[in-house]
Amino acid sequence: MNSKANPILIEMSQDLPESIRTFKYIQDPKSYEEIFTQARAEIFCLRNMERTMENGQSAKSFLQENGYSFLLENSDAEEQMEERMRLLGTLQLIAELSKELAED
Repeated sequence: MNSKANPILIEMSQDLPESIRTFKYIQDPKSYEEIFTQARAEIFCLRNMERTMENGQSAKSFLQENGYSFLLENSDAEEQMEERMRLLGTLQLIAELSKELAED
């Protein structure tokens, strides 16, 4: 576990909704490996919400459990897609930095 949150990750997380687990992992803070793993799982599910994860859980179910109900309840397809793209970009940056920090 990190003794304190990384200031760069905290800054990046400000672009995320407070309800999602990656945001909470950064704020807690969890280990960089845990942040990386969580962000990658969220990215996987956001890229295709119709897929099934290795453990058999649906992507939508995973997202619901991890704080994405705001996105799943949005019925405007164009607005939902824009939000998904924005979240994917932020999560990708967080995942890359977390992986680098974990390797140090």
